Amino acid sequence: MNAAFEELDEYLQRKPGKKERSSFGTGNFRAHDSAGAFRASEFKRHEPAAAVPESLRQDFAELGVPMGASSEACKAAYKKLLKIHHPDRHAGHPGNMKKATEKSARLNTAFDRIDQWRQTGKVE
Repeated sequence: MNAAFEELDEYLQRKPGKKERSSFGTGNFRAHDSAGAFRASEFKRHEPAAAVPESLRQDFAELGVPMGASSEACKAAYKKLLKIHHPDRHAGHPGNMKKATEKSARLNTAFDRIDQWRQTGKVE
């Protein structure tokens, strides 16, 4: 189901008038296998691992992607994890909601730091 939502997001972000052959039903979901899990071979590096600041290692780990993974891979992992750990999904149980709130805050911070580094080249 996550793969279907991601394919829909990709479709909605395409420029109008650009015709492409649909991969729907062919199993060609780029970064996912049939079970919806990420395939490590699909992660592309943004830059050589040496160019990625060491201070971002924990942020990449929080998203569950390899150090220096592409921005597309980071965004896909972020969206997938946020769907799982969103506080609204755990509203019926106060303990789980607190954990989900903390996890989603960590995910937001990690994604924002990586995104900021990609845009400015600096890490704060």
